[in-house]
Amino acid sequence: MYNSFNNMWNWDYIQQQQALQHHQNQVYQIADCAKKLKDFLESAEKIDPSYEKAAFEACCAVLLDHANKQRKANNMWH
Repeated sequence: MYNSFNNMWNWDYIQQQQALQHHQNQVYQIADCAKKLKDFLESAEKIDPSYEKAAFEACCAVLLDHANKQRKANNMWH
C-alpha cells in the first residue's frame, strides 16, 4: 500500500504506466482492425460475381471519402 502511494508521485512510474496503457490500447486496436478486415473479406466473398463491379466502386467511394477527410484533417495538399 505504501509503495502504491509513493508511486503516485513518482514521475518515472507514471510515465511507465502511461506507456504501458498506450501499448495495450494499440495492441487492442490492431486486433480490432484485423478482425474487421477479416469480417470485410468474408463479407466480400459473399458478393455475387455479377455485383463485383458495384462492390468495387462502393469500396472505392468509401476510400476516397476517407482520404478526403484525412487530407482536410491534416491540411495536406493545400
